[in-house]
Amino acid sequence: MADMKKVQINMPIKSDYKEQLIAELLADEDIQSFLKSKNWDKKIVKENIVSFSDWLQQYKYCKKCTGLVMCDKKMKGYCLQLDDQFNEILTACRYQKEDEQQYAHQVNYILSDLSKKSLLNDINGISLEGEDDYYKEIVSLCRQWLKEKPLKGLYLVGKFGVGKTYLASCIANQLAKEGHKIAFVNMPNLCVDLKSNMTEKDYIENKLSKMKKAYLLVLDDIGAENTTAWFRDEILFPVLDYRMENGKRTIFTGNCDLKSLKKRLTISGYGQEDEVKAARIIERIQVLSKQVPLVGETRRSI
Repeated sequence: MADMKKVQINMPIKSDYKEQLIAELLADEDIQSFLKSKNWDKKIVKENIVSFSDWLQQYKYCKKCTGLVMCDKKMKGYCLQLDDQFNEILTACRYQKEDEQQYAHQVNYILSDLSKKSLLNDINGISLEGEDDYYKEIVSLCRQWLKEKPLKGLYLVGKFGVGKTYLASCIANQLAKEGHKIAFVNMPNLCVDLKSNMTEKDYIENKLSKMKKAYLLVLDDIGAENTTAWFRDEILFPVLDYRMENGKRTIFTGNCDLKSLKKRLTISGYGQEDEVKAARIIERIQVLSKQVPLVGETRRSI
């Protein structure tokens, strides 16, 4: 989003109030400070009453602001300023700039099913207070993986709430901050999305191309999707095969270990069984990643 936006002025002032308004503006301490900071003469106020009146009203509103959460402006996070020609422009306030800076890495997500909150997950900000030695080792492993960036990724597996997606998002965010292109895909969402757009060949091809070519692909919650022969053979296999053949880094998260995942992939949504095709998927996951079990109780806050 651009820092500045031009504002159209359309607020005529009745002559009866003109002199009173000028006097009020010139007597205001904020106007006086503003003029001094710009090295502008007081006569500028008389010649641009509407602009200075608008500026003062919004300036006083913004002075009380303590963050974007309380901003109820139409252009949330933007303050009214006057340029050197006394035109009204909107500029990002400091809170908006901080917000944009926090999420600057988002531009490197070519696909993302992450929430806004998850985009702030930081590998260096993980709290290990009260955690056991095993979890500390897993976090250390993830940090080491980020440092070395080996071609072989990770398969984070464990029960609900132990932190699989959280750790995967921390890794993805760090690589995005470093400028790498990331595809973070939730598998159940992907399955529903592509089934809803089965007739849109270009849409599907575009999505698969991004999944194939991303510097890092995260397949989140694999095994939780509604498995069908079409999804397994026409979507999942081509993506994994391409990434395996081209040495692309891939991270998986799931509740199923590889044995359970193979069983799920063997049986399609129509009850058809194909162990060979399921085995081909598992083989590629094993080449692409190292299985890392996560144990313990849920780490999700209630």
